[in-house]
Amino acid sequence: MWVTNGLNADVFLVYCKTKERHTSEDYDDRFSFFLVHRDMPGVTISPPVSTLGLRGLGLTHVEFKDVKVHAIQHTIGQLGEGLNVLRNLHGYVRTTLSGMCTGVGKRLIQLASERAIQRESFSRKLMDQGLIQKRLFHMEIDTYTMESMTYLTSGILDSFSMPVISIESALTKIFATDRLYRIANDCLEIFGVEGIEIGHPVEQYLRDIRPWAMFDVPNDVLRLLTAWEGIMSVSSVMHDFVRKIRNPIHFPGTKLRHLFTNWTSRAQALRAPFTFKHDLWEKVHPSLGIPARDLEYAIFILRNATKETLTKSGRDIMDNQLYLRRLSEIVMEIYAMSAMLGRSSRAYSIGLKNCEHETEMTFLYCKHARMRIDKLAKEIKEHGYQTGDEHLQHLAKRMLIAKGYPITTPLERTY
Repeated sequence: MWVTNGLNADVFLVYCKTKERHTSEDYDDRFSFFLVHRDMPGVTISPPVSTLGLRGLGLTHVEFKDVKVHAIQHTIGQLGEGLNVLRNLHGYVRTTLSGMCTGVGKRLIQLASERAIQRESFSRKLMDQGLIQKRLFHMEIDTYTMESMTYLTSGILDSFSMPVISIESALTKIFATDRLYRIANDCLEIFGVEGIEIGHPVEQYLRDIRPWAMFDVPNDVLRLLTAWEGIMSVSSVMHDFVRKIRNPIHFPGTKLRHLFTNWTSRAQALRAPFTFKHDLWEKVHPSLGIPARDLEYAIFILRNATKETLTKSGRDIMDNQLYLRRLSEIVMEIYAMSAMLGRSSRAYSIGLKNCEHETEMTFLYCKHARMRIDKLAKEIKEHGYQTGDEHLQHLAKRMLIAKGYPITTPLERTY
């Protein structure tokens, strides 16, 4: 295994299994956290590991062989409480990483703006060209969104004692690391060839931020875990409904009511202006009423998409990773919309500098997020052959059978 800052650290935080079986059905108490000193007998530390960027990380491999720790003196919390400690630790780590992404995003915007102001192409300043303006806009709105999500998640951490923010911190980390890489790519496009020179600030940022999506847990795994945790939180409530809806022969009444509910829900979604029982537009500044309704609509769509996913997959939901990914993307859009609405509404209400700029970005983001959510929900409702999922998996399996690229070159036969 490896450890961050293992080159300089005197104490390691070790998460390990301390028993084989659960003693409780609703909590996994097999794992515990320990503090292990590097000078303990049996601890072996390798030389620093070379990585893609992050040259100051001090990453090393650590080997434990018959290392003895005291059950009380070296234990963090109590034996069997490792999962709780890990969840809290993940929340802080992910939120901190999101803050780092925000800072780098702002720096890249500064570099790109200076370049666009100074550089000319075809006798025109870059800042006057539409494609450059589009890239700068995406850089700014992505940075504003990740910053808003980071503030919201940090606020939850500060407002409660030992809050469980596994979903919120995961969504923030996924969004921030993915969008930061896009921001760096846009900045590189603005700088052109100059940006790929070794030692150039853009080259250094692009190299160093690439592994951030792998920190803690890779983003694709986090998407599955986030969707799975959300599904589990409602599955107990919907268990009886899903069981009946998946057996229409034995429960025809439930199936008919479900079809009628779907029909009325679609009619409600098409109604303009869309309203929902939460009336979120009353909780924000009146100028943000339309984005608030977009958020209500997104919550409404998430409810229906969750029902659709559970109805289709039942107990096999964890095996349907493509559907889980779509669900997690919808949830991430909703969390981003909530963070932006809350922040821009407060900024406008108290008269912060450039608050009109914030509200305009919130309008645009919520408008486009609604369209993305509609597309994801439509894919969840469709069958695998309609979305292309079945073809995708079939082609991937064929490639794996060939153990590589299976296509023959067109020059194989020239007659």
